[in-house]
Amino acid sequence: MNDIDDGARFALGRALGFWWRVLKARPAGFLAASLYQAVLTSAATLAFLALSAGPSIAYTEALMAAGGEMSPAVFALMMDQQRALWTGFALTLIAFALSEAAWLRLFAKGQARLLPTGGDELRVFALLLIGFGGALAIIIVGLLVAGVLGGLAGAVGGAAIGGLVGALVFIAALVLCVWFAVCISPAAALSVARGRFAIGAAFSGSGKIFWPLLGALFVALLIYIAVAIVLTAVSAALPGPTGEIIRASFDLPAAMNDPSLQYRAIAAAIAEPGGVLALWAGYAVLTLLYAPVMALWRGVGTRAALDFDAEP
Repeated sequence: MNDIDDGARFALGRALGFWWRVLKARPAGFLAASLYQAVLTSAATLAFLALSAGPSIAYTEALMAAGGEMSPAVFALMMDQQRALWTGFALTLIAFALSEAAWLRLFAKGQARLLPTGGDELRVFALLLIGFGGALAIIIVGLLVAGVLGGLAGAVGGAAIGGLVGALVFIAALVLCVWFAVCISPAAALSVARGRFAIGAAFSGSGKIFWPLLGALFVALLIYIAVAIVLTAVSAALPGPTGEIIRASFDLPAAMNDPSLQYRAIAAAIAEPGGVLALWAGYAVLTLLYAPVMALWRGVGTRAALDFDAEP
């Protein structure tokens, strides 16, 4: 598929090391994609925060003043908050799709092209929606089915039996969600490589290497969690608006008394002179620091895609 691909079959070590192979082969392209993602996603994150802070503060204050009662006025404020949150989420997803398409052109094709081509970005965006939506749907349906079957079993055999049945059904839903996530993980890279949607091929190919692919994704997830903990701790210790927002997010005792604490920190940071630029720079730096571990994750899916028959 590209000269970065060594033609080797999928294996855990090769999958986890594929990002390093890309970095060595295309260092300038890797750096350009990192900067491109940092600019786009930090701007989208800032837009998300700016859109959601005000409505979230208004809704939280009204709900607290009403003693937790969902009156029509409080419900209207909640809907304002939801619209702001979903608008911000959509902007974030678009920014991520734009940057991810550029990354996957580098990983799956060996092409260091940042500017949108149209097709790649649309396919990646659609697959992000399918991935998030599919996993969320599995969990929601699993909860509903667990509640219904657990209730029926409880009515017949008692609370203990009902709880056991409900738990087993939900565990089955989680297993199904993991299977779905593993099988769809190479779909974006394969679709970019082929220039067309390749969801069916991704599921078919993933079934043949499911366990090593699951193992590689699990190791990548553990590494990501470890890096996230370290970077969050370091970021929270730094001065500036980004650190203040992160500290407010993890100040659980204060948040119990004032759930709008995080949103207030966001609004205060944005209102400060130069606050918007400082926040954007802070999130851009964080994105750059996350770039290697995200590349590790991305490399696993791409290595799997390269292992499939990518010819039409």
